[in-house]
Amino acid sequence: MLLPFLATGWGGLKGSLVATIGVVLPSFVIIFVIVTAFTSSGFDQYPNILKFFDGINSAITALLIAATLKLIPYSIKNNFGWFILAFSLLGIYFFSLDIAIIVLLASALGYCATKYLGSDTK
Repeated sequence: MLLPFLATGWGGLKGSLVATIGVVLPSFVIIFVIVTAFTSSGFDQYPNILKFFDGINSAITALLIAATLKLIPYSIKNNFGWFILAFSLLGIYFFSLDIAIIVLLASALGYCATKYLGSDTK
């Protein structure tokens, strides 16, 4: 996903949009074809195939947890980072806030903390 950022420097906003479409579109088309073939052929009525996809869902969940645990040391550098993490989890799981709202609020909190409390907020 680095390409859209690089394309911004090379081609401005148009270059970034074209690069983003070029990165996202192939995966979208492949997933769309698989889902269309899966639902139109009646495969979703076989219990063994549904169990297979349950296994895939579990594996994907494990991969996401592993990736999250690897990213924590790079993304949470101080106590304020832990506060943002706790704030985000509370907002998502206990108050059912939309993820976009959580991202916007966390960004605003991070910006305000950096601007008013200093760059290494403890």
